[in-house]
Parts: sequence; structure tokens; C-alpha cells
Amino acid sequence: DFMWLTARPDPSARISGTADICEGTSTPITIALTGTPPWDFTYTDGLVPVTVTNVLTSPYTFNYSPTVDKTIWISAANDTYCNVPSDSIFGSAVITVNSLPRIYNVTGSNGGFYCAGDTGVVIGLDNSEVGMEYLLLHNNTTTGLLLPGTGNPLNFGLFTLTGQYSIRATNIVAGCTLMMNDTI
Repeated sequence: DFMWLTARPDPSARISGTADICEGTSTPITIALTGTPPWDFTYTDGLVPVTVTNVLTSPYTFNYSPTVDKTIWISAANDTYCNVPSDSIFGSAVITVNSLPRIYNVTGSNGGFYCAGDTGVVIGLDNSEVGMEYLLLHNNTTTGLLLPGTGNPLNFGLFTLTGQYSIRATNIVAGCTLMMNDTI
């Protein structure tokens, strides 16, 4: 009788997926694994470890949706035969969560109505936020009227063209958008 001795190469694990996301959205995180499947690994943000077991294909991708900025990395991994040595665990994914604009209400003088011969309706927003931009839409098409947030109500001016008016707010740093409440 004899025993066959086999040396297995060290497996490795690499995480990637650094991204800027908007609040309430997710981003793909990818973990590339070498070695012999199935793999198990644990990733963490330093507070909450998450263990994934019986991974049969590499790369392994999942959607991640933190509510605040997070950096995640692999803290441990193994393939069928060996633990991944710490010097074979690579990378981190830095996720920056950008805020959505706060929701405010679209306003219109005289309840959004005017009589023929009147000057029209003043359309505005009952508040605004610094660092955001507010775009006036008419029938879901841009009017080209874009106002910066001031921390105060906004006045888009006087309008007589009939139809639906709405306002889309954008976080100017990250491009996160949100429609404001109500339409005129």
C-alpha cells in the first residue's frame, strides 16, 4: 500500500466594486476566487461579517446596498482543500452613498388656475436644499429652467402655457434625482 501526496496551490480571493451610489440603490460587488470549488468566504465592513458558502463559480457577484458609506473586504476564504492565506486576499470595495434631494412641494398661485386675460400662474417650490438643482418640467419635458437650491422657497416665474408642471431635483455632486411632490 501507498499514499499519493498531492500539493495543492494556495487559493486566492479578490474583492472589487468601488462605486458611488445614490441613496436607496445598490451596486454590484465582485469576488474573484482561484483554487478548487466549492469556495466559502466571509466579507465584512468591520462590524458585520457575512459568510457565503458553497460557491461553485468564480467570479461571484452580488448586489450591495448600504445606507451609509462603507468599505468592505474579505476577512477569510477557503476552497475545497485549503484556506486562503492572508497574503492572497486582495482588494476592498469602497461604497460612497450620496443623498437624494429632500422632497418638497410644487406650488402654484391661485391653485394652479387662471382666467383668460389674467397674467398666469406663479410656479415654485415650497423649499429647497443647498447643493441641489431644481429643473422645471412641462408635460415631462424640460423647460430649460434650472434653479440652484438656496435653503429657501424657489420661484420659477409666471406661466400661461397650459399643461402639467413638475420639478425634478438633482444632487449636483452625484447626479441623484428625485421628483418633487405634486404637480401644477
